[in-house]
Order: sequence, then structure tokens, then C-alpha cells
Amino acid sequence: MSRATTDFVIAIVDRAGFTESWHTGVAVLVDRDGEVLEQHGSVDAQHILPRSSLKPLYAASMLALGNELADDRHLALACASNGRLPMHVELAAEMAAALGVEETELLCPPMRPAAGGEAARLAHMCVGKHLLMAKTARQFEADLPYTDLAHPLQERLREDLERLTGVQTRASVADGCTAPVHSTSAAGFARAFRQLSVDAGDPLAAELLRAGAAMRRHPALVEAPGKPDTVVGQAFDCVAKFGAEGTLAITMPDGVTAVAHCFDGARRAATVAAVDMLARHGAIPDDTIERYANELELRHSGAVVRPVLEG
Repeated sequence: MSRATTDFVIAIVDRAGFTESWHTGVAVLVDRDGEVLEQHGSVDAQHILPRSSLKPLYAASMLALGNELADDRHLALACASNGRLPMHVELAAEMAAALGVEETELLCPPMRPAAGGEAARLAHMCVGKHLLMAKTARQFEADLPYTDLAHPLQERLREDLERLTGVQTRASVADGCTAPVHSTSAAGFARAFRQLSVDAGDPLAAELLRAGAAMRRHPALVEAPGKPDTVVGQAFDCVAKFGAEGTLAITMPDGVTAVAHCFDGARRAATVAAVDMLARHGAIPDDTIERYANELELRHSGAVVRPVLEG
């Protein structure tokens, strides 16, 4: 069993001056060169599962394997945990047609669209990733489902992640959408995620920058209008990607990158910790938390989520 090696409080829930609850986790901020500017908790020794935050790195790996995505909206969808709105479902159908992938080939479970109607695989929040995986898997001669850990595609994605992070994974498991995800450290993940904004000389540099640019151009596809990742991406022209349970990664155009992970899986704690680090280092305005508290889901039932980090 993997256990947290620290008990570091990164955020509290404040109700009229009373600390009602608190969240422990790890948080790290790195500069464009990957040097640590600020860290909280065991950001190297403790492994986390970034889960859906890995999607843009996976997309870059699959682009490098020769996939052509003429429309960068399709690339943004491949990096997304979309809100299953009509625009997302319609774009997924368009992307499937462009890639020549049938819905029956997808291994993500059916989900009900946000607007209602019958559950469908094209309405899954991870459909863009699965469309690109299904297409990419065809180039390998493997009699395995494309989500199998032993599939050559999944082995390639893990190898690329380990190189980008500089960290050997300790656990490879199935995400809720059935595709594999891999553990890494918060610091390693921050160094990898920053490459969506800056060229660090990796063989995937061009593809990573292309994925980051697509997410910045189409933040409404990354999640949904009014939702945290989209709000942050639109407000600051950056790449923000949440991953259950409790991971948030944000990389600014200049490469300054924050990663926070909450051990109890709470999105609100990871959000407030990552935004707080960026604000205190001048990467975003210092009133960001107060200005966007509602959109970032930091206010609820008369209480407010506050960071407790110190630089």
C-alpha cells in the first residue's frame, strides 16, 4: 500500500474564522528550467497518480508516433476531461470521423451527455484521449486491447513519461476510463508539465508545445465554460489540467509551473494551493483567489477554502 510520507497541511476550510476542516498534500512550483522555487511536503519521495493531468503528455507522445491532427480542436479534446456538453460530444464525433475510428472501437465506458439522452462512448469525458489511443494502437502488431498495460502503445507512453519526469514509476493502474495511468513525484511531474510551455530539449519538444498551444487556444474544450480548468486557462492564457484524485497542474506561458496534490482527493485544496504559489511568485495577480473564488469552487455553504502555504 502506498502511503503519504508527510502530513503537510496545504489548505484549510474557514468558516467565519473557525478552521472547520483541513487538507494535507504536497505542492511544488518550478521555473522554466525546472528548478524548484517553492516546495511543500515530500515532493520527490512521495509518489502521486496525476491521472487525467497526464493527458497532454500522452497526446504529445502519440503525435510523435506519426498521428496527424489537422484541427487543433481535436488535439485539445485529446488533452481534455471535457464537460460532456453538446459541443464536446459533437466535436468527438467529428474527431472520430477524421481519424477513421468507430465508436465501437473505443474502450471507455458509455457516459450520459450533460444535456441528457442515452449514454454513449462519444460522450465520455476522456473520449479524445481514447480516440487518439485507438487510432495510434493500429500501428502496432499487438493482439491486445489498446488499454492493456502490456500493449506496446502503453509501454511507450510510460517510457516517455518516465523520461519527461526523470522519475521511474512505482505503480501503473487503470484509470476510471480503463486507460492506464502511472505514478510519479510532484516535482518530476511539474518538470514534465512545464514542457507544454517551454522547450526543454526533449525529443517530444515540438509535440509537447503543440499540445500546450492547443489547450491554450481552446480552454473551453479542456473542461467546460465556467469550470476551473477552463476559467484559469482563459484568464491567464495558460494550461491548467486537473486529475482525480486531487491533482492540479498549471503551467504559465513562461514555463513557471505549479503542481499540487491533495491526499484526500479534494480538488479545492489542490486548486487553492497551486494558484496561491503562482500568485505569490508574481506569475498571476495576487488577488486571483479572491476574484475567482466562486468559479474555482473555493466558496461553498458559507465557508471558504484558504491556502496555508508559505514561500
